[in-house]
Amino acid sequence: MTDEAPVTEPIKRLWRVGLLARDLAGARLRRGGRSAPLARQKVVARLGELHGLPQKIGQLLALSGADGPSAFAPLTEAPSPMPWEKVAPLLSSRLGRPWSECFLGIEPTGIAASLGQVHRGILHDGRLVAVKIQYPDSAANVETDLGALGWLTLPFGGLRRRFDMESYRREIGGMLHRELDYRQEAEALCRFGVLAQGCDAVEVPKVIDALSNEHVLTMTWLDGENVEGVRTWPEDDRRRAAEALLRVFLTSLLHWRLLHADPHPGNYRFLRDGEGVRVGLLDFGAVVAVEEDRVRAFVRLVEHARNAQGPPPLTPPSQGGELRTGLSSKNSPPWEGGVRGGGGYGPVAILADYAALGFSRDLLEPLADRLPALNRLLFEPFVTDGPFSLETWHLGERAEQILGDLRWNFRYAGPADLIFVVRAYMGLLRYMRVLNVAIDWAETWRTLAQPDPAPVLVRTPAEETPVMLSQRLRVAVWDAGEARVNLTFKPILAASLPDLIPDDLVAKLQERSVDVQRIADEAVANQFAPGELFQMSEGTKLVRVWLE
Repeated sequence: MTDEAPVTEPIKRLWRVGLLARDLAGARLRRGGRSAPLARQKVVARLGELHGLPQKIGQLLALSGADGPSAFAPLTEAPSPMPWEKVAPLLSSRLGRPWSECFLGIEPTGIAASLGQVHRGILHDGRLVAVKIQYPDSAANVETDLGALGWLTLPFGGLRRRFDMESYRREIGGMLHRELDYRQEAEALCRFGVLAQGCDAVEVPKVIDALSNEHVLTMTWLDGENVEGVRTWPEDDRRRAAEALLRVFLTSLLHWRLLHADPHPGNYRFLRDGEGVRVGLLDFGAVVAVEEDRVRAFVRLVEHARNAQGPPPLTPPSQGGELRTGLSSKNSPPWEGGVRGGGGYGPVAILADYAALGFSRDLLEPLADRLPALNRLLFEPFVTDGPFSLETWHLGERAEQILGDLRWNFRYAGPADLIFVVRAYMGLLRYMRVLNVAIDWAETWRTLAQPDPAPVLVRTPAEETPVMLSQRLRVAVWDAGEARVNLTFKPILAASLPDLIPDDLVAKLQERSVDVQRIADEAVANQFAPGELFQMSEGTKLVRVWLE
């Protein structure tokens, strides 16, 4: 692919997205090599040129490095690409009158955002304001970008009803479409502002209604330092900033049930004065409401972790670098230690609460016995009394030790409509690592959370269970020898095989005279005996489904 692009829109944009994909592949190949920094710079430049969804992805990557500024940091507060000569008439047109009638002055150089750019201005009454003006082509670019997300899907498509990347596309697309209407952002900002009056840890701008509409949003200017500036603060001030971040997140989730879900560095400011440190939040295009039932399930999961008995399921790496179990028996698997097996904090209750969050029961049931240990690990900051440092957590390594091959099940079990809640939480964790201080998560939790009683687990009369000679159903996809999917289900789901695999794969199997329904019927007739159900190869890809 050359850098020469067709001149027709949106074909031109699709071409540029293709160039970005090429550069991303090149950057991965050069990772760790001498040319890696240059390759990353090229990717950052592409992301910035495209704006829209590509720049938004780059902004989220800007917090990926805790040891210093990320290579993607320029995407969070880059100079505005649209010159003032174009901005001025566009702003006047969208306000319906000359911009000079509305503002005493506006700084000609702004800050680039994903769907628009922000300029600092001053009203005739002397108030400083931020003026966000949407790019003229933002709506068309969003549609093009969403159409170009095919690379997000799994080989051979998604696992219908289990892991459906199309659902993620819809969630991301829905949020982007809401972000295109600045009136919705203004409403979210006003709602957040009312709630924030009861929380001294957060500060948000105020909307100037008379100078805001679908494509222009005018807000009071919010001063403060970005996270890179906070890195240089004294430790006590950084600790206050971290405590404020945690209070804002937990208050938003548990009490307001409304999360600011765009935690890239350009959207956060930190303000300190004689009264303490506050978090200033900017850009309310991505605000997500969380249902009460899900908040209650989250609270119960944390309480499951806090009430579990015994040591953590796995301790952090020792000086020798090995992960050590916290169990008394060397022969016990890590998920059997320190958890009440049959009580209110055991696998049944924890599985029920993950299902209440929207997780797939079919995918979680094979790892139910491991859920108590995993759950305690996931919420270890809230379990540990006293200051907790994320540097000692080693979450990924320890989770992999607990889950083993079943990590695929947990990874794919989460619902698409939790993506923005997860993004807000991951943003919190990244900021905590950047601030590099230990704070008492457990004390903040005790202050803000109201423990919810465990749900009543209604037990229905047991249905007759068919004889099953195998222990599990396995679904795996490899591409060029590398595992892309590796899932485990209860063997009885082999009876529903046509619903388990995607339609496009069923069609390809039918072209090869492979009848998926007949395979499912035979599995039932054979009492789910261990053995191969089918294999299919296509180029470098291999799909295999079997009982074991």
